[in-house]
Amino acid sequence: MKDLKIVFYILFLFCFSNLLDAQSESAIRNSLGTKLQIEQPELITWTTTSSHYDPISDLTHIYARQTYNGLPIVGSESDFHINGKNGVVASNVLFKENYALKMSPNFSIMKEMEHTELLHNIVDQLELPRQKLQINVVSQNLNNKTSILRAEGIANGDIPFKGVLFYEKNNQLQYGYLVKIDVSSSPDWWEILVNAKNGNIISKVNYTISCAPEGLDNIDRKKRKLSVSATHSPSHSHADIENAHAIMVNAQDCYLVYPSPLESPYNGPQSMTTDPANNTASPFGWHDTNGTIGHEFTITRGNNVWAKEDLNGDNEGTIGFSPDGGANLVFNFPIDLLIEPSQYQAGAITNLFYWNNLIHDVMHFYGFDEASGNFQQTNYSGQGTGGDYVNADAQNSGNCNANFATPPDGSRPRMQMFTCSNAVPKRDSDLD
Repeated sequence: MKDLKIVFYILFLFCFSNLLDAQSESAIRNSLGTKLQIEQPELITWTTTSSHYDPISDLTHIYARQTYNGLPIVGSESDFHINGKNGVVASNVLFKENYALKMSPNFSIMKEMEHTELLHNIVDQLELPRQKLQINVVSQNLNNKTSILRAEGIANGDIPFKGVLFYEKNNQLQYGYLVKIDVSSSPDWWEILVNAKNGNIISKVNYTISCAPEGLDNIDRKKRKLSVSATHSPSHSHADIENAHAIMVNAQDCYLVYPSPLESPYNGPQSMTTDPANNTASPFGWHDTNGTIGHEFTITRGNNVWAKEDLNGDNEGTIGFSPDGGANLVFNFPIDLLIEPSQYQAGAITNLFYWNNLIHDVMHFYGFDEASGNFQQTNYSGQGTGGDYVNADAQNSGNCNANFATPPDGSRPRMQMFTCSNAVPKRDSDLD
């Protein structure tokens, strides 16, 4: 009987989902015809790139690309925001009338390049070290214009190719590919539009955003502490450190960090925060991954983030150190800012883990939840795509920088935090 109920529940969800899809499609077509004056909305086809329902605003958000001959058109990206009662209440639309879509005359004259040849061209145009290039074809479907390549020494993981159309300068359509490449020699993670006929890069988007402070003079932290109050000095006294490291009896789920609202050690000292996970955003705590009571990890790893040291700068080439809080999850690692960051790794990584999780939980209430594509290994609601917790790399091998790569839902983001040698001792961005 229990199994039968589960089957009926799955069938209900399937039917309900199809009903919502039909209602959304009808609302979009009505909007195309009435609000956007498209003459033949019934002929327009599109593919949904992502969608989700926001219960706070009672809106369904749909993001789509127009299609032609079964292929999505880059440059037609549109979004529709639908209320069940009022239809489309807001939109940004780049769809065109079906009769206005025309293929370029040379699409049938010029032969498409092989995917391996296209990748060679991309590598050259990105000025990557071609001598390291060894391409392997993992899979290929010529009918669907898709493939997955690997290029060790050039890219981390898979390099997917997806067939698309794009507008040439004459507004006619040409064949192309969207190619995603996570460059192994830099933080760059590119989504590239390449011409399928000649291999030229048409456009590229970097999933990685970097933050490199400019104009930093050499700073002696031992002198810098004199410019701030004794209470908020980043260089805590020996007594402060000993006090922070006091034995905690029967403590559980505790993190010695620079807690919110402190922005950095210059705004206040480390303090112990207990049970900080939000019960709605992270209902099983910060160290769970399977959705049942009890943690799967005692290190700085869980459903939202895996924080670890990456001194080698090789991502998961070698698995860096993660501090262990033990069975009670007590992460009690004091930081002395008068010594080098390499000597307080455990405290820095704990701080990085805390802030990644805290931001995850806060952003949940601003709409960045599972349905809208947040970063989680397991999506407890079943909405969105899981398997994409943040890889947060502490004390990375770079200098005076930080970056965050956020690929589409289902791919793991990467945060890289660096130390900065423009200070004595070095400063650690894991604390900022």
